[in-house]
Amino acid sequence: MNHLDIDRAAREQIRYLFGHACPAAFPSLQEPPRTARALALLGAQWEDARRASEEARRTQLEELDHFVGLAHGLDAELSSRLGGAQ
Repeated sequence: MNHLDIDRAAREQIRYLFGHACPAAFPSLQEPPRTARALALLGAQWEDARRASEEARRTQLEELDHFVGLAHGLDAELSSRLGGAQ
C-alpha cells in the first residue's frame, strides 16, 4: 500500500494526528516519536467517543425504562377501570 491507496478522509485524519510538521530533531527517549504520540491521541479520542456513546446508551435505556414503567401503570389502571365497568 502506498499513499495513493489511502482513503482521502483517512489521509486528512492522519495528517491531523501527525500535526503536519516534520520533527525538528530525532526523537529521544524522553519524547516519543510522532507515531506513538499520534496513536496515543487517537486512542484518547476513541476512548472519549466510546465513553460518550456509553453514556448516551445508558440515558436512552433509563428513558425507555421510565416510559415502560409509565405505560405499564397506565395499562394496569385502564384494565382495572374497564374490569370494574363490566
